[in-house]
Amino acid sequence: MDTLVKALSPEHATDDERAFVRSRLFETSTDGGEKRKRLAAAVGRAGSLPDIEGVVVERLRDAGYREQAHEIVAARAFGAMLDRSRDAVANLTRAVEPGRRRRQACDAGEGLGAQEVYPGSS
Repeated sequence: MDTLVKALSPEHATDDERAFVRSRLFETSTDGGEKRKRLAAAVGRAGSLPDIEGVVVERLRDAGYREQAHEIVAARAFGAMLDRSRDAVANLTRAVEPGRRRRQACDAGEGLGAQEVYPGSS
């Protein structure tokens, strides 16, 4: 029994067992882990993040990882599209907000009546 407890105890793990657990814990033994390692190598250890498309994508392409480079370019384009969409929604919200507030004030009985501001409304 003592041998089984010792074998299962984390205090007595072998170096190989520790390495295996570490690789599984940090997912360095999977395809995703390999992809992250390549990206980390392309980014480098600079104090400031290098230009993504001018430096990182080129390093990945030069190292033969064109698909990963294309994925980064696509992700950045998608992010830019989301940014522009957010900006458009913010502009639209700013444009309609004053009218919405006037309507709420009229509905609450403040200021001009709804019939005077919005003819045909009830």
